[in-house]
Amino acid sequence: MNNLVENQTKLDQYPLVTFTLFAYNQETFIHEAIAGALAQTYTPLEIILSDDCSTDGTFEIMKNMATNYTGPHQIVLIKNESNLGVASHVNKIISLAKGSLIIASAGDDISFPNRTAELTELWINNGKPSGIIYSQYEPIDNEGNVLNIDCLCKDVRELSIEEFASRFNPGIVGATQAWTKDLFIKCGPLPKGVFCEDAVFAFRAKLYGEILFLDRVLLKYRIHPRSLSNDISLTTKEVLQKHKRATDIYRVFIDDVLKNSNESELSNLMLIIKAKIKHSDLIVKIVEGSFYEKLLSIFEIINDKNINRSLILKELLMALMPKLHTIYKYI
Repeated sequence: MNNLVENQTKLDQYPLVTFTLFAYNQETFIHEAIAGALAQTYTPLEIILSDDCSTDGTFEIMKNMATNYTGPHQIVLIKNESNLGVASHVNKIISLAKGSLIIASAGDDISFPNRTAELTELWINNGKPSGIIYSQYEPIDNEGNVLNIDCLCKDVRELSIEEFASRFNPGIVGATQAWTKDLFIKCGPLPKGVFCEDAVFAFRAKLYGEILFLDRVLLKYRIHPRSLSNDISLTTKEVLQKHKRATDIYRVFIDDVLKNSNESELSNLMLIIKAKIKHSDLIVKIVEGSFYEKLLSIFEIINDKNINRSLILKELLMALMPKLHTIYKYI
């Protein structure tokens, strides 16, 4: 009986945590990512190495490293039979995770050995709240060199839920996040096709739980050359994709708000989210639509006092910039 009590006390003090590594076609970086996962100092730890049907050698590297591992952690190796995409892949792994806290990691990032231990300690010391925990990171390039760029995580705990919605993602880099299993159970799985799962989890944590921030560097976050491009260099197709994805995320936000029993108290939040959807929809209509649809959308902008016209104009210029460059060549 004493052993049972002692084991339960240890479990309460050090709950089972799941470290998840999501990979897809990252054979160049996956070895370092897995090495970081296996080096975690926290126990008890479940490590899920999941490959989303890669077409390169990613899974073979994962399998080899998992087979040769002899440490204290429980290793779960998964290869999806078909490519699920970000949202469905995340849903699958969270549903399989046995830990009450889930540390998220990408196949091209490198977690420091103390990452799980420090995030879990912060979570336990704050009463194990439902929500997300995130940390600081070190930006690196494809060769592992540290980048001198100002893009670090911000402390967003004091921001209102309205500010979360209006800024889409106010400063939490998804690569640094950890999620509680109960937040996923409470809010349900991510809708299929949603691309920015980190923005959804942050919004849900602010709406239904808590957000904890540890201002310490706990991983190396790989920023690829294209991610460094500013908006003005994006192609028309990329700008449209950005706004379509934003609309998908904002529709998830609306569904999450509607699940809240205090919907009347969140009416202003709903107005903000609907305005953001309208904003993105107008950009898409003007760039993609027929001449008639473009005119209707422009008149809608002119007559709607709630629309930020200067922001719309700026983003339209971004979307049309490649076409303007093409025209300029012929002048």
